[in-house]
Amino acid sequence: MKRLTPGLVALVGAVARLIPYFRRPSLFYDEAMLSLNVATRSFSGFLHPLDYDQTAPPLYLWLTHAATRVAGVNELALRALPLVAGLLLPLAVWRLGRRLLPDGAALFAGLVVALAPGLVQYSVIVKPYAVDALVTVVLLDAAFEVWTADTRSAWAWLIGLGAVGVSLSTPAAFVLAAIGLALGAARWRTRALPLVTAAAVWIGLFALIYAGIYRASAAGVFMQRFWASDFLTPAAFVWGGRAYGILRNSFLEALLLRPAPAVAAAAFCLLALLGVAWMARRRGAMAAWMVVGPVVMTALASALRRYPFSWRLLQFAVPLAAFWLAAGGWALIEVFGTSSASRWTARVGAALVALTLVAVNVTHPYRTPDTRALVTDWSRRADPRTPVYVFPGAVPAWAIYTTDWARPDSAWLAALAGVQASHQADLVLRRAGRTEIVGHYTGIDWTIGSGPSQPHPDSGWAGHEVGRMSAVADGGDIWLIFDHPYRDEVSQLLRAVELQGGVRLYADSLRGASLYRYRLAAGGKR
Repeated sequence: MKRLTPGLVALVGAVARLIPYFRRPSLFYDEAMLSLNVATRSFSGFLHPLDYDQTAPPLYLWLTHAATRVAGVNELALRALPLVAGLLLPLAVWRLGRRLLPDGAALFAGLVVALAPGLVQYSVIVKPYAVDALVTVVLLDAAFEVWTADTRSAWAWLIGLGAVGVSLSTPAAFVLAAIGLALGAARWRTRALPLVTAAAVWIGLFALIYAGIYRASAAGVFMQRFWASDFLTPAAFVWGGRAYGILRNSFLEALLLRPAPAVAAAAFCLLALLGVAWMARRRGAMAAWMVVGPVVMTALASALRRYPFSWRLLQFAVPLAAFWLAAGGWALIEVFGTSSASRWTARVGAALVALTLVAVNVTHPYRTPDTRALVTDWSRRADPRTPVYVFPGAVPAWAIYTTDWARPDSAWLAALAGVQASHQADLVLRRAGRTEIVGHYTGIDWTIGSGPSQPHPDSGWAGHEVGRMSAVADGGDIWLIFDHPYRDEVSQLLRAVELQGGVRLYADSLRGASLYRYRLAAGGKR
C-alpha cells in the first residue's frame, strides 16, 4: 500500500488539473496576448522580444508552438505544456522530498503541490509558471544526485538539465545560481572542470537568452511600472516599508492564489523557518541552502529591479515552500514526541491542510470571462457587413477567436500588435468585408499593489469613441464587445452611445465579458 500512496497523490493532483483543463475556459487577457505570440511567430521569431509586453523562455515557446502546429490554435493545445508539468510535479516533489525528509513528510509535500490552488490553476493557463515549478524540482534533484554520488554521469546530467532548464524556465537561473554556489563552495578543489563547464554553459546560455528576449522586458517601462511595488529595493526595507509585507505574505499567497489573514501568514512563516532549521540540523547546510538559495537569488534580482518578488512569479518556489512546511511539521512531531497520539495528531493536521486546499480549489475554480462563447454568439447573429467595436481589453481574445488560423490575416494581426504597443492609435481595420474599430486607450493603467491608475476613463474618452463609431456606422447597426475593463468604462461608453441617440437591440454578458448591438442615429443625435 505504501508503494501506491505516491501514485494516489499524483492521481489526486491529476484530477484537480484535468477537470478545469477539459472545461476549456476562454483565454484570459494575459493568456490571449501570449497565445498571439505563439500563434503568429515562426520558431526563429521566439528569439526576439515578444509583442504585447509579454515574455517567456524560448524552449517553452517552441514547445507550445509545436503543440499548436499539431493540434491547432486552441485552449487544449496552448495549455498542454503547463498541464504536463502540473501532472508530473507531485511525483517529482515526492522524489526530491525523499532526499530531504522522512517518507511521510515527503509524501505530505507531494500532496501540498498536488492540491495547491496556485499550481493547479497555473497548470491550465498559457503561462510558464507550472513549468517553472517542475524545472526547479528536477534541477534540485539532479544537484542532490551530484552531491551524493559525485560521478561523471551525474555531473553531465546536471549540466545538461541546467541548459534545458535555462531555456525552459526564467527562474531556473536563480535555481542554478544557488546550485552553483553550493557545489562550488564544497567541490571547487576536486571538481573544478565540471564546475567551470557548468558555469560556462549556464551563464553563457542565459546571457544569450537575456540579451535576445528578456532584457527588453526586464528594463522596459511597462515592467518597471507594473511591478514597481513588488521590487525588494533597499528603500522598501525602511521601517514600515512594504518589503516586510511582501516577504511575509508572498509564499502563502502563491500557494493559495489569494490573500490570507495576517495570522495565517505569520504562522506559515514560523513553521517555514522551523522547517528550514530542521533541515539544516538533520540534513546539513547543503539541504537547507538548496530549498532557500533560489529564493535568496530571486530577492537579489528583485533588489536590482529585474524580477518582481510577487506571488504570481513565485510559483516556481511553491514546491520549496511545501518542503518548508513538511519539515516544520515533522520538527513539531519530534518536539512533542513520536507516540501514537502525536502521530494521529499529525495525520489529522495533514488532512486538514489537504481539505483546506481542496476547499479553495472547489470554491474558487479557474474561471475567465467567456469571450469565446460571446464571439460564437456574435458570429451566429451578425451580418458580415455590420461593423464591430472591440474594447481594448477584448482585443487579444477577439484576435484569437475570430482568426482563421489555417489562413491567418498576418497584416491585420500585425496591426493589432502595433496598436497595443502604442496605446494611442485610432485604428480602424477592414476584414472579410467588415469594419472593425479597435478601441482607443481609456487612460487607465493597472499596476500590482496600486490597482487602477485613476478611478474613471480620461475625460472625453467615451465621446471620442462614440464619434468613431458614428463615422463608421452612420445610422446603421454596430456591435460592441467588451472584456477586461478596469473600472466603469463599459457603462460610460454605453451611456454615451445612448445619449447620442443609439438604441440597444441586443445584449449578452458572460462572466465579465459582454456583447451589445446598437442602432446609431444618422450623424449622431442632433
